[in-house]
Formats: sequence, structure tokens, C-alpha cells
Amino acid sequence: AGLNDQFGRIYNEELCELEADRAAELGLKVARTFYKWYAWDDKNKRWDWENSNDFNAFCRWVERLQKRGIEVALNAGWCSPGDILSNSWTGQSPFTVPGDWKASVQKFGDFVSETVHQFIEVRGFTNIKILVLFTEPRKPGGVMPATSEPFSETNREPMFRLWNDCVNAAAAALRRD
Repeated sequence: AGLNDQFGRIYNEELCELEADRAAELGLKVARTFYKWYAWDDKNKRWDWENSNDFNAFCRWVERLQKRGIEVALNAGWCSPGDILSNSWTGQSPFTVPGDWKASVQKFGDFVSETVHQFIEVRGFTNIKILVLFTEPRKPGGVMPATSEPFSETNREPMFRLWNDCVNAAAAALRRD
């Protein structure tokens, strides 16, 4: 609630509050959410955690849930390696370094760490309790980056190794920071 949909429609504040009230009245304990790179300023090719309308709308949603005692499972990455390589439905990714899987994965790990910092340390959200990475770890067809191994429905091993690269990069960045 509070983010523009694909047609530019947006809930007003009254509807956002109503949605959060209904979630609380239903007894919702944890809300799992899609979280995209909302703070990425694609025009200027930089992160803007302060001025991004989408990121700030997302923060207001987290805050509404926190006020109602609802925890958030932050789904920070949907398709792997698609989100990293900009070849999934999520669009052009700020993590993609063309031809360099390791650098792309590092940029993703840094994003995860900065996201946690922004939500928990900067904005004080204590209700973000779970970090989910890639609920759709797949890339249909083709050759996997960094491995040159073919991927198919019967050969999923290369894809799982790439998913593991992403998870390890996020874990390392969180430990480092």
C-alpha cells in the first residue's frame, strides 16, 4: 500500500491505514513482501535512500505494520540469477555488471547490507525480522553465467550454485558491515 502500481494508481493514506487495520484485525503476525531496489535512481545511476518516493512509501508501509505489531519478512530479491543479470520480469537491475558475475553478485550483497542498515539502523524498524532471498531461484533455458554450463529442467545444479553465490555475498556483506 502506498506504492504506484503498473498503471500509476496509488492508495491514498486513508486506504493505506485501512489496509493495515484490516491486517491487524485479521491477526496477521508476519507479512512477507516483495521488496525491489526502490531506492535506486535509474536516471542518475545511484542510490537515493532519502528522496526515493517508492522507498519512502515502502517505509511508511513498514511503519504502519510496526505500529500494529506485525512483523515483516523482507523478500529482497525475487528471481536468481535473473534479478542480478537483468533478465527477469523485475526489469533492469542496478546490480548488473555486464559480463562480470562476481561483481554483479557483490553489488547485490552490498545492496542487501545497505537495505538492512537503512531499515533497522537509520529508520529504526524493529519489525523486520526475516530476510528472504530469491523465492524463485531459476533461470529458464540458456547457459548460466560464470559456469558456461547448460541449464535445463533436468540440470538445475548450475542454477543452485549461482543462487548460493548470491546468498553468500549477502551474508558476507552483512557480516562485514
